[in-house]
Amino acid sequence: MECDADEKNSMTEDIMKKHITNFSPAEYFGCEGSPPQTGPWAKWFSGEDLLLGEAFGEFLWWHLCEIMLLFRDMNAAHNPSSVATAEAFEAKLNSYLSLAESHLGGSLRLVNLFEFDSDMLEAPGVGVRTQVMLLLAYGVWCADRIIDALRSSDAQTAAFASSNAFRALELVHEYREDFPEVKARAESKKQSERARARHAKDPKQKDKAFVRECWERWQESRGDYKSKAAFALAMLDKCEHLESPKQIEDWCRAWEKEKRRAAGILRIVPAS
Repeated sequence: MECDADEKNSMTEDIMKKHITNFSPAEYFGCEGSPPQTGPWAKWFSGEDLLLGEAFGEFLWWHLCEIMLLFRDMNAAHNPSSVATAEAFEAKLNSYLSLAESHLGGSLRLVNLFEFDSDMLEAPGVGVRTQVMLLLAYGVWCADRIIDALRSSDAQTAAFASSNAFRALELVHEYREDFPEVKARAESKKQSERARARHAKDPKQKDKAFVRECWERWQESRGDYKSKAAFALAMLDKCEHLESPKQIEDWCRAWEKEKRRAAGILRIVPAS
């Protein structure tokens, strides 16, 4: 039988440290991988905020959803009488991160995931279930560190945090024969992939791609349209599934920002 005494003694939620700083996990409690409607992830996922880039934003969002869903399911299976609320979910996530800190003897830091897993396995009183929950919580924390690293243009840390976040989920999936909730999440992966395929085939997404191509051509021949407003109205006539000229203008501004950023990166030269 697993001994979770250390877990119970360490998880005091009266004084809870907030470990996730760039978004509130509670805001996305129960997310199933569909596009987020609110909060910072909505802008990162849509590409409106170019910090992550639209493609990577979607990719990271889908993995983050799976990590948090699995954390929720495993917690519910272990504590069936617990109240499943967004606030309780975030508090539990933070409590596991605090538990990890207590075992590490200091603040969380980015380390090789296998080193983190080994440290948790060797900690006194940590059973396999707690170890898996700690891996999932650490995966969410690593996703948060990706955002910090990108904001500071630290590509090395962003890459390291990304590999840790994705590998944490893969490592947890290796326990699917030990925990039915892990197996259930693994078997539902096909459903998630179908949802992603539906998003990719969304006619509005195809229209957006068409508008992007037209916008790229317009940048090479600026005489075609007098303004973004004129361009947006022209695109509405050509796209069956788009209805908002403001949305198209917003896309144009985001693409302009992306292009300026790329040009800035290309202008960087080694110091003499």
